[in-house]
Amino acid sequence: MQTYSYSYPITLGDIDTNYTLTINAILCYFQDTISRFLATGHVAPFDIKKQNLIWMITEFYASLQERKPLWSENIRVEVWISELSSIKVFVDFTMKDDKNVVFAKGTSTWLLVDVQTRKPYPCHNLKNLEKLHDEHDAIRHTKIRMEKGTTELNTISHNVSPVEIDFNGHTNNQNYVRLVVSLVPSHFIESHNLVDFHIKYAQETFLGDKLIATLQEYGETCLSCDIRKATDQSLVCEISSHWEHR
Repeated sequence: MQTYSYSYPITLGDIDTNYTLTINAILCYFQDTISRFLATGHVAPFDIKKQNLIWMITEFYASLQERKPLWSENIRVEVWISELSSIKVFVDFTMKDDKNVVFAKGTSTWLLVDVQTRKPYPCHNLKNLEKLHDEHDAIRHTKIRMEKGTTELNTISHNVSPVEIDFNGHTNNQNYVRLVVSLVPSHFIESHNLVDFHIKYAQETFLGDKLIATLQEYGETCLSCDIRKATDQSLVCEISSHWEHR
């Protein structure tokens, strides 16, 4: 199995009020490591741009340990391509702390997308991508169930601003997570530890788009959120999460 790993120091911008690594920091370092891995095979975002292609994440799942790294500690992220289908690339990952203990692990799904048509591009057309995947170690991913809340807790509207647009010209996927976190009551966050979170991205949004995010609860320790376009109520992103009492 071909793996790639990279180490990062936890900075002040990566921590919450308890000085521990945030969800957004986990997403950020995970995606940065993937980009570095793809760069070794010359299929990173700046490489495939020459072919009018972009990478687009469609799903992310992570399970977390209770003890997360603190500010000034170092973490090591390891990624590998676990499955390569006709149009989907599955990238798995682990994150370890200073003591080499895994505090986060999970999987993600990515598409190569044609810039002009916005449609998926066949993975096997990129031979350099295939070289990063060992077929002998390939696994078959099963669908992860996305759980839905039943009791509405909070709703917010949000207009996509220029600072939220990434190098692909659309809203950076991490901004949806920031929007959802802003809806979770502070007393809930202070009294619970996040166990896992699951994100599905349904469509792109762009500068000026108005979004409606609705937070829901199912059970005492489970939260979900739908983000939709205000214009037509079409789904943009959905997130579910499980928590435990501290």
